[in-house]
Amino acid sequence: METVHLSVITFNNTAQQVVPLTEIMQFKEPLIEAKGQTALGEALQLLKDCIKREVRPNTAEQKGDWKLFAFIFTDGYPTDETLLYQELQDMKFLNETNIIACAAGAKADTNLLKKNYK
Repeated sequence: METVHLSVITFNNTAQQVVPLTEIMQFKEPLIEAKGQTALGEALQLLKDCIKREVRPNTAEQKGDWKLFAFIFTDGYPTDETLLYQELQDMKFLNETNIIACAAGAKADTNLLKKNYK
């Protein structure tokens, strides 16, 4: 039977996976607090690593997981721009993932979010 799984990665001064990929019926929402900086590059790097580790790819031998959706909520002011642009250059993981970028906060810079990196 098909089901939905959720994972939560937060990023401020660093990125961390606070909830591993979990079936929705067992999912417990974590307390998320906006604070610190915006390690968006580190968050994308962690997202890529989590996809490689937790998501089953389609192969000739097995049916893989459905296409992923990643929702990124950010103020649009990354504090690790060098890493962010390195991760954006390595877009292989985006072929497996639909990324929906959302501006968070009244002073969010949406310019970064409007760019098409595919």
